[in-house]
Amino acid sequence: MLDLKKFKIVFFCTLLLGLFLAGCMCRYVKEASVWEDYSDGCYSPSKNKIVFAKYCWVYRSLANECDAYTKDCSPTKLVIRDFDLLILDVETNELQKISTIEGQPMGFPPTVYISWQQDLIAYYLFSKEGTKNIYLFKPDGSSKRKLISNGSNPELSKDAKRVAYLKEDEVWIIDTNNTKNEYITSLTKLAYVKWKDENTLFLYTFKPYEIYEFNLTTSKLKKTNCPYLRHYGMISHKEIKKMLAPTQIDYQQTRKKKNTNKTTNNLQENKKTALKEKPQKAMHIKKKKHEKEIVSGTGTVEYINIEGGFYGIIAEDGTHYLPANLNKEFHVDGLRIEFTAETCEDTISFYMWGIPVEIIEINKLK
Repeated sequence: MLDLKKFKIVFFCTLLLGLFLAGCMCRYVKEASVWEDYSDGCYSPSKNKIVFAKYCWVYRSLANECDAYTKDCSPTKLVIRDFDLLILDVETNELQKISTIEGQPMGFPPTVYISWQQDLIAYYLFSKEGTKNIYLFKPDGSSKRKLISNGSNPELSKDAKRVAYLKEDEVWIIDTNNTKNEYITSLTKLAYVKWKDENTLFLYTFKPYEIYEFNLTTSKLKKTNCPYLRHYGMISHKEIKKMLAPTQIDYQQTRKKKNTNKTTNNLQENKKTALKEKPQKAMHIKKKKHEKEIVSGTGTVEYINIEGGFYGIIAEDGTHYLPANLNKEFHVDGLRIEFTAETCEDTISFYMWGIPVEIIEINKLK
């Protein structure tokens, strides 16, 4: 008799647990959604291939909140998260995975600095974890190794025997066989470094946007009049998206697709009502103007504690913007705003975060 009571208790507890787990599972829509984003890329020495990073999330949303999405993947349920380096053959359009990137990117599009010379590729990820690792490997993905754990923005020499890189405002050069690592020079607000030839470096600074030439033999530094371009020989993530347009699904397309999925009649009616009631100012709109873009919408000012700290804007669609002229009265973490800005495609951000913009109009929201 006692054993029968124990059996009933265990049976009902197991049944309740099963019902609870089934209820949790049913909260999420069955169809998984995909969100992809790409870093800037780097051409091979022969210019027939491009190496870049792809960040991909596969997730399921709550059944009653099909358009919900937040940075920490809640209330969505993460299924798969991939962060890989890929090589695209420009002539055949073939795509090949060559390596997995360790860590998570800080902001989107992900900032991955890549350099490719001879039979070596070097890369650095601007990561959420704050690590500053530079990796080396061959174009087929083999022989991957960590070159150094305290550096950023690597640039391979043309013979692929040395790597110039940054340590804050310092320039260092390390041999690819890791036998020699030496300090070169320092310069305030360094953004990145490029090789001019085997004895000369170009040093790029941020605010002011200037380029200096440093001779490794004489240790002389002089200012140049070279044009300051944002992508410095790399291919932008926008161009990569265009090349991969038939297969790539971005976040906005995913949200649109999810909103058209039929779940229940009540859910569809609720969505229609919500869309009608949604104010126009909460929408994120982009318009082209003289090769630049005007961005307009609502968002939140956030303090980003990177490289000494700065204030950025995170729009409603999750896009990160780095304003160059944000007034001090808006330097409030968590402040809700309505803004209009113009993108600055010809500049590079020292912080490697967000899209550089110039504020045209901005107002606080209650």
